[in-house]
This record gives sequence, structure tokens and C-alpha cells, in this order.
Amino acid sequence: MEQDLTAYSGQEPYIFISYAHKNAEIVLPILSAMQEAGFRLWFDRGIEAGSEWSAYIQDQLVGCTAFIIFLSKASVDSRHCREELGLARDANKEILVVYIEDLLPEDLIHGLRLWISCYQSLFLSRYADLASLTKALTEAALLLPCRGNGQIVRAPAEPLPPSPQPQADVLLYQPTVDGRGYAVTGVATPIPTEITIPPTYRGKPVLAIGDDAFAGCVQLQQIHMPAGLLSVGERAFQKCVSLRQITLPSSVTEIGASVFERCTALLDVSLSAGITRIPTDAFWGCASLRSIKLPQATAEIEPFAFFECCELADIAIPGGTTHIGKRAFAKCSNLRDVTLPTGVVSLGEGAFDRCVSLRGIALPSGLREIAASTFNGCVALTALTLPAGVTHIGNKAFWGCRSMTGITLPDALQAVGDHAFGECTALQELSLPPATRQLGICALAGCVNLHRLRLPAALDTIGESALENCASLLQLCFDGTTQEWSTVQRHSGWIDHTPLAEVTCANGTERL
Repeated sequence: MEQDLTAYSGQEPYIFISYAHKNAEIVLPILSAMQEAGFRLWFDRGIEAGSEWSAYIQDQLVGCTAFIIFLSKASVDSRHCREELGLARDANKEILVVYIEDLLPEDLIHGLRLWISCYQSLFLSRYADLASLTKALTEAALLLPCRGNGQIVRAPAEPLPPSPQPQADVLLYQPTVDGRGYAVTGVATPIPTEITIPPTYRGKPVLAIGDDAFAGCVQLQQIHMPAGLLSVGERAFQKCVSLRQITLPSSVTEIGASVFERCTALLDVSLSAGITRIPTDAFWGCASLRSIKLPQATAEIEPFAFFECCELADIAIPGGTTHIGKRAFAKCSNLRDVTLPTGVVSLGEGAFDRCVSLRGIALPSGLREIAASTFNGCVALTALTLPAGVTHIGNKAFWGCRSMTGITLPDALQAVGDHAFGECTALQELSLPPATRQLGICALAGCVNLHRLRLPAALDTIGESALENCASLLQLCFDGTTQEWSTVQRHSGWIDHTPLAEVTCANGTERL
């Protein structure tokens, strides 16, 4: 089995595997089964430690989409495993912790207890056998972008039976607050695979589906909602993992936060025209959703609305939309092209974070800031023009955009944040606009093909390690005089591991 394992090498999303070699007898069968299921895995099986080893491991880890650490006493004691976890954490990778041994809190030394407390975890001891744990791994939503050719492998769907008659007897109700009708609040067991909500109950209209009404109904495959329904509450269908299709009646004007969160089989959604906002976490983790048509009245897409919708390939954002929230489309790994309407005035932090297939996006003129991590890890993004009014580029805004060959910066730009263009390895030339005063920590670190950089006379601060590892940077130009250059605050290590020997100023050169 071990001889059949091959570490992945390529440009598609993959999982970095960290484990102690003492645990190979447990870990390697799991990796073999995951590879057979179509997952792309990179793992080290015996590379000798040393400086070349460290650089090689770091390159593979920086390039991965997800990170799994198999935790045991041996991996806790392994300096390499701890360093790999630390780097994955610093690089904001998706991390899954798999306990292959039962560990006490005091076993998690070297700060690991604090590090891993916020990450999803699986425990071998809670599964019947190794095969059951492996099955849980293959179903983990955060790993799905690394499976197959960007596609999720599924069994063919069984045909649905004909729609049943309304099932008032299996549903639970409460009167609405205003007394005008009833809200569905739950369902009796056993839960059927298909439910039709009646239009009336006890002579009054059914007006709402309440909070958590069908949450966790894993057998539910299809639901029919009545005309006249006005709202669907928070988490109403959360984790309905067999639900495949949703059509909201035209009367619905409001849906709650997390309404369809982690409905992993959901393929088709038809939203009503009266909905004006897509709420927080609405479709988080809907890993099968390929497309959705948003109502034209949509004004706001709230945080995490489509987070981890890893098969969503395209989406038309309505013309009236003005705000897109934090990580609204983050980790939509198949999203390729997006056009934002002209009325959008804000993109939240990480709005398109790790959309690894995103090739191009037109940014609206009303934007004033590119927030932190907006396009972090968008490895397919090739070029971009920032709107004229943008004054600030946030931390890690374009970190790891390895295909970006050029970016047009606006004259109004005043500050480039920490790590903003770090690891943009295809970038060859860059000119900062005249108004730019700050180049942040590691702002261009790791841009190994950058050979020419132009800095404006207004620049007053260059952050620590700003140009570190820009191994091809031979020409640095400064639009001010040598005297003005002497006043620029250049923090430690700003040109570490670069071939730069001098800076060319408007009236001469200065040695570095």
C-alpha cells in the first residue's frame, strides 16, 4: 500500500499532510484511501532534514489549500510537525486536526493546546474503525476543493417520488406573534424524505417557517412551501444534508441567517423576487451548489453568505447591490469570473479569499479600499485594475496571487498594507503611485520575479522585510532626491535576500 502512494505535484488545490513517521502504519492507509477517493495529497516520506529540506517543505505548504495534521504524542514531540502547523496557521490555511491517539490537555505542550483549539477536529477513538474515520475525512467540507478535478465525486441521485399531499400531521406549529396565522416550528419523528407544508392550519394561513424548524433533518430531500409564506427563519434548514432543491414562494421577503448552512447536497435554489439581502452564513458550506440567481432587489450580501460553496462556478450580482460582506465568497474554489455592479461601495475583508479559480474581476468605481485578504490566495488571478478612488490596500489583500503578472494602481493610493502582494511570484514590475506614503511589512516579500520597482518621492515608510526574497530585484528607483531618500524610514530586513546594491534617485544613486 505504501509503495502505491505518490505525493501530488501540480497546480490544482491540494492537501498538505503532516504526521510523525512513527505513525506511518496508521496514517498511510488513510492517505491511500483518500487518494483512491480522488483527493490530491502532498506528504513527506523520509526527506532528510536540513536547509534544503526546510525550503522545500515551506514551498509545498505555502502552495497548499488545506492542511491535515495527524496528532499523536510523536507528532507533538516532532519539531517538524510543530513548525508545519505553525506555518499553516500563519498562512491562514484551512486546518483539520486528526487525533490518532487520545491526548490529555497536558500532553499538548509547546503551545499546541492554544493553537489547535479553534480548528475542526476528528478523533480516531470516536469511530468504529479506521475506515469510518477515513470516510469522515472524505466528507469534510473544507477538504472538498482538493478532490478530483475540482469536482466533488457523488453517487448518481435517485429519482424523486411524486409530491405527497400536505402533511399537517407531521408538522409542529405555533401562532405568529401578531396572531394572524401560524409558523411551522418543527417536525415530528420519524422525519419523512419529502414534506409539503399546507397553506392553512386550523383555518388560518401558514405565514412563516420558524428558527431551527427543520435543522438537522438529515433524511429530508425535498420540501414544498405554500403560497402566502412570508419568511423563513434562522437555521431553518441548517445541516439538511440530503436536501437537493429549494423553491421559495414569491411571497417570501425574508430569510434568516444560516438558513441553508451546510446543506451539502443542495443543487438548485430559486429565491423569491422580494428578498433584499442574502443573510450571514445563508449558504455556508453548500458544497454542491453550482449556480444561483440572486433577486434583482438584493442590496446586500452579508458575511460568509456563500462561504465554502466550492462548486459555485458563476454568479450574477444584481445591479442594486451595494455591499458585499466579510468572506462572502471566500473559498468558492470553482468561482471563475465575477462582475461587480457599479453601485458596490464596499467589499468586506476576505470577500474572495482563496477563490483559487478566479481569473478576472471588474471592480466598481465606488470602491475606496481593498480590504484585508480580499483576494488572498487567488492563484489564478492574472491582472487587475484598481478603481481611481482606492486609497488603501489592506493586509494580505493579494497575498499568494501567483499568476498575477500586472496590477494598475490608482494615483490616489496612499498605503500598501502588510503582506499585500507577498508571494505574487509572477509579478515583474511595479510602480507605486505619487501619493503612496507607506509600504507595509513584507508587502512584496517573496515576489521572486520582480526585477523593477519604482517608489514615489512621497514615501516615508518601508516596513520590515518589505522586499525580502525578491531574488530578481535589480533595479530600485526613487522619484525623490538622495536627501529625501535619506529621510525614508527603512525598517530591518527590508531588502534581505535581494541582489539590490543601490537605489537610483532623481539626482543620483545611493548605496544600500
